[in-house]
Amino acid sequence: MRLVLAVAVFLAAAVPALAAPATVEVGDDFFNPGPTRVEPGETVTWNWNGVNSHTVQTRPRQIDRFNSGIKGGTGQSFLHAFKYRGRFRYYCAIHPDTMNATVQVGDADTVAPRITRIRTRVSGSRVKVTFKLSERSVLTAKVGRKKVVKTFGPGKHAVRFKGLRAGLHRVRLSAKDGFGNVGKKSKRFRTG
Repeated sequence: MRLVLAVAVFLAAAVPALAAPATVEVGDDFFNPGPTRVEPGETVTWNWNGVNSHTVQTRPRQIDRFNSGIKGGTGQSFLHAFKYRGRFRYYCAIHPDTMNATVQVGDADTVAPRITRIRTRVSGSRVKVTFKLSERSVLTAKVGRKKVVKTFGPGKHAVRFKGLRAGLHRVRLSAKDGFGNVGKKSKRFRTG
């Protein structure tokens, strides 16, 4: 009996659970359900069932992006597999005021991304800023009125600024993860 129980427990642990993907109805001027939840690696399917045309696309500056393009009529569908944890806002570009929803991937967290090992390398009116990120984030780097916005994974990265006037500057780095947590750091440097 113990052997049978041990084998059953082993098999249950060895076979991954096959979670059903989430499905969202795209109706005439609504998403149903509005908020949807999946785990990383799972797919959400949007199915059109109205007569009007709609899109399913993410809001800008998120760590995962998708865009269905314009689709219309019953029977159309769009699928997106979510690789990253976060809360992703999406909408219909044709009806942006009435069709908005979210997909949460994984459990919500409240830990801000960490920005570490900030280094500046100046060459005349140019600067290369290197840094390390703790998690996938949308990074905004600013020096005066110059700004760079990019999505980076965890690890070491760099951004560059050129055409800086001679003098003392400050680079401001802001990293926003998929759940909207923001980590900030800054560093002063001098150009020639």
